[in-house]
Amino acid sequence: MSAPSTNLSLKLAWQRTWPGEPTEDYVAMWEGTEVARFYRYDVSSERKGQWLWTVFAYHRSPTAESGPAGGFVSGSAREAAHVVEEAFERARAVWGIPDVVRFAAPAHH
Repeated sequence: MSAPSTNLSLKLAWQRTWPGEPTEDYVAMWEGTEVARFYRYDVSSERKGQWLWTVFAYHRSPTAESGPAGGFVSGSAREAAHVVEEAFERARAVWGIPDVVRFAAPAHH
């Protein structure tokens, strides 16, 4: 991620969506499971250069309590990650364990 423009601490584990690729695309891990993503929007529009983010941990429609599950944000990668983490935490406060964890197929050993 690019150097922070502010002193924002992050709580989720962030990594490149495709390690080794030069894209500005990041995924958030919560307890070993991917729960959110953001990437540099590179489509020719007024949003070009902003970060497009989504919290996909829950398979539910956003509510007033949970807040939005996606959108655009300007600023540094760290600032975008912070917006995503805040959205994830709001949703988690409303719905608890993420659906991507609750409804995951059991691991086969």
